[in-house]
Amino acid sequence: MKKILFLCLILLGGRANGQNIKKPAIATEPDRSCENLLTSAKQSLAKEELTQARDYCEAGLLICEDLVGSFQLVLKQVNARIDSQKIEVSKAYESVRILAETNKNLIEAFYFYNGRIALAFNTGRYGFVNKKGETLIDYKYTSAIPFGQKYGYAIVKKQEQGPEYLLDTTKTEYKLTRNVNALSDTSVTAGIASIRTKKERLAILNAKQLKILFIEDARGVNQTLLRRLIQGLKYMPKLVALGLSNTGLTSTPKDLFAIPNLLTLDLSNNKLGKSHDLFEGDSLQKSCLIKLDLSNNELDSIPRRIELLTELRYLNLLGNNIPRKKIKLIQTWLPNCTILYKDYYEEPQNILAKIKANPKMSIDSTIALYKRLTTLLKLYHREVPSEDGIKTSLYQNKAILAWWQSRKGTKSQQNVNSPNYDSLAYYQATLRDSLLVFNDSLPNDRIILFHLAQCYGNLGYYSLILNRYEESEMSCRRGLELYPSQTFIKLNLAHSLLWQGKFIEAKRTYQEFLVSNAACLGTLQDFEELKKARVPMHPDVPKIEAMISQLDFPITNK
Repeated sequence: MKKILFLCLILLGGRANGQNIKKPAIATEPDRSCENLLTSAKQSLAKEELTQARDYCEAGLLICEDLVGSFQLVLKQVNARIDSQKIEVSKAYESVRILAETNKNLIEAFYFYNGRIALAFNTGRYGFVNKKGETLIDYKYTSAIPFGQKYGYAIVKKQEQGPEYLLDTTKTEYKLTRNVNALSDTSVTAGIASIRTKKERLAILNAKQLKILFIEDARGVNQTLLRRLIQGLKYMPKLVALGLSNTGLTSTPKDLFAIPNLLTLDLSNNKLGKSHDLFEGDSLQKSCLIKLDLSNNELDSIPRRIELLTELRYLNLLGNNIPRKKIKLIQTWLPNCTILYKDYYEEPQNILAKIKANPKMSIDSTIALYKRLTTLLKLYHREVPSEDGIKTSLYQNKAILAWWQSRKGTKSQQNVNSPNYDSLAYYQATLRDSLLVFNDSLPNDRIILFHLAQCYGNLGYYSLILNRYEESEMSCRRGLELYPSQTFIKLNLAHSLLWQGKFIEAKRTYQEFLVSNAACLGTLQDFEELKKARVPMHPDVPKIEAMISQLDFPITNK
């Protein structure tokens, strides 16, 4: 309103001054202040400066009687736009409110353990929610470490200065201590402890109330004390979960599976792959173990004795070197068990499927995908060197990648008016050398041999153009030896024989090749291409052309 009065005072003041001051006796310009005010209102409306546009309109309605209708029309448009914006803001606010109401518990979520439960923060307390934002475990903890960070449990506190608890996904709380001396408190049912002395070992074994036990020591676990501890754990009937991760175990102690009610056993990050007596002992068939973690243990196999763990439902084998064939065998031994392992074939198959689905893909894009595939297979081959399928795929794709890279260079020469045949021969020679190395690593592989034979055939053709006829013959014969069904090589061989003056052998080779109309046409086209490449025509070429014209399938398009 102050702005309106200010505008009015300026305009009225101008008029009043004009009335009081004596004007010179000359013609004056008409007063356009109202028209300028209307123009300013319209411009503000166009710029979405709605408050300013409305002020201009209201000032005009007060002082510009001749333009009242125009100002009213602009003001109506301004008010309509303001109302529209209010509706848009209201809708946006409602959407945000609904979204916030639905997902307010997810705003502070860290990650979802097993894809279904996440730590969340609300009104100063920690709780746990699912992916829909629904509360699974109430917000009642002053501090919390989410599930699976290290032990597979959440670690929580109800009071800042109170005790810690291990929390499982069923909402069960286990009072936790990290001090062996505190195990004498019978309310403590979970312990994270080291065993550096006999006293500590005995303190653990005397805590018959323990349900969960994790052994760890940053300075390394004493193996003698550890094995003696494990011998005594079979007398702890309440123990349901035992963590021996990264404790330096190189074998499984025979009493490990004799713990009567043990359901979960974590043996990850040890060196059990060096063991020759994995799962030894007669206690396996008595075990009620449900979950076993053997990840990152340098394992390349699992003994069949594992099938004696008839209650086993979850087996983690990630980070080992067990071939796919053996994984499938283990699955037959444990038909009711979910086995977690790395599928080394899934991602390579996805890349190959992408290549196959795009046959018109550019050479550069194709090379990029084969490079990515080869890099991935190299990594997998280091992880599982005994996996024959990965080794085979690696060298096959190395061969295909080399072929595509050579093809790129070849295309660059073929697309010019005067190809550099020395460069084309060089590309093929480089490819040949690479393929020979791959063939040494994977002898007699059909894919590698196919590309190697093609390479020799191409070398034979370029050697012919470069007047190296004997070299051309040798390359062609080697290509046919590797892959006899590559018939184009036979045509190149016939050319090399003809240009060496070996007419009888050349004629017989041509006859072996000329089994169709297409073959005859291809031969005549080759002669034309050789002429364009300025290869001196051998005097016996007309004899071959005459022979072709006398065949049962005459050429219709020369």
